[in-house]
Formats: sequence, structure tokens, C-alpha cells
Amino acid sequence: MAAAGVFAPDERVEIIEGEVFLVPPPGPMHDSLTDRIRDIVAGAFGAGHWTRAQAPLSLGMASEPQPDVAVVRGAWSDYLEAHPTIAELVIEVAQTTLEFDRVRRGSLYAAARIPEYWIVNLEQDVLEVYRDPQPGPVAPFGASYGRMERLGRGAVISPLGAPGAVLPVESLLLPRALSNSAVATHPDPGCQA
Repeated sequence: MAAAGVFAPDERVEIIEGEVFLVPPPGPMHDSLTDRIRDIVAGAFGAGHWTRAQAPLSLGMASEPQPDVAVVRGAWSDYLEAHPTIAELVIEVAQTTLEFDRVRRGSLYAAARIPEYWIVNLEQDVLEVYRDPQPGPVAPFGASYGRMERLGRGAVISPLGAPGAVLPVESLLLPRALSNSAVATHPDPGCQA
């Protein structure tokens, strides 16, 4: 469709279960936080993993989401011919897309058996951690995660794929000065679906 000119060259689209979603370009706050999270998570997983930001995952014939951060096995050179088809960890940064990220994306990632899915919830200033994917069809949202935990600033987390790493949740959130003022008064257009 892009080659046929259906979408403008700079338009971002995602395909989830055959539906095309236009995704507004991320704003500077969203991009900066995503880059920071990517770097932190890349350091936690280390060699043998490649951490991608806002790049496609090919999850079957009808789905190609572009998660904010995805940790995949291997190196960048393993994906020169095709996008990854599975990830160890997927992370979405969400403010206005929170329900979409919880329901649609959560179901998609669980159906793809991605073992761990995190949502950086900017509205409530917490990290939502989803684990234990329960198989089922994505539509109408039959797949889900068996465990969900909400972690605040004082908590730490160890990714399932990097159990030796201990990450402070606060390092994955916006600085405290921004979390309650700038996010609430200046929603980032890049966080909308």
C-alpha cells in the first residue's frame, strides 16, 4: 500500500490483525523516553540480544506492530532480510493509548507468546508488567497475560530474559518534575493511536 501511494511517505502505520492503524509521529518527549528505555534495557540484556526502537515485529500474516521497544535474540545483522517474528520483551510508552495498549496490543503480544510485556503508564506514573501469556485468538481479544503487576517509582524489576539485571522502575519513567505537570498539561501527540 505504501508503494502504491495509499499512504504518504512520512505516515506511520501498523497492522494489527489485518486492521491498519495510522500512528501519529512521536513527539520529542515520547522519543526521548523511548530512547532512554531502549538504552537501559539493552544494557540489561547485553550480548546475544538486539534492542530495537519503533521497528516492526512480524507477528503472523496479519500483524506487524511497531512497539516502542522490543528486545530480540541475536544481533542487528540477523534482521537484514526480515523483521523479527518473536521478542523476549516488548515495551510500549503510553499516555493517551493506554486502553489500546492494554487490550489490543496486549492480546496480540500474548497470542504471539511474547513472554513479557511492559507498559510505561505515563498517566499513572507506574510500570505495568504483564507475564505468562495465555494462548488464544487475538480477535476478539481472547489471548491475554495471566499475571499483571503495577510497579511504582520505588520498585525494581528484573526482566525474565535477563534475571540478573535489576532495573529501578524510576529509571523507566519520566523525571518526577515532568510526570505530574508536563504530561498532564501537554499530551504528547506521539502517544496517540
